Amino acid sequence: MTKYSFEQKVTVVAAYFSGTLTQKELAQHYHMTPRLVSKWVNQVRTTGYDALKIKNKQRYFDAQAKFAILNYKTTHHMS
Repeated sequence: MTKYSFEQKVTVVAAYFSGTLTQKELAQHYHMTPRLVSKWVNQVRTTGYDALKIKNKQRYFDAQAKFAILNYKTTHHMS
């Protein structure tokens, strides 16, 4: 689970782009590091707000795939 949702990230970055608060002030207000605010701002500048979306990096293997992997390891004498 991630610490900050996409909506929270957008709120922080949008507040920065509105020009009312600095990155340091936003970090203090939202209880995070200025480095994190800077990272999000740079990501949005480079690739847009989609860069802030949470990416699911976890792979899912169903039972059949797991069985195939174990079978391969067994037949090829892998641990």
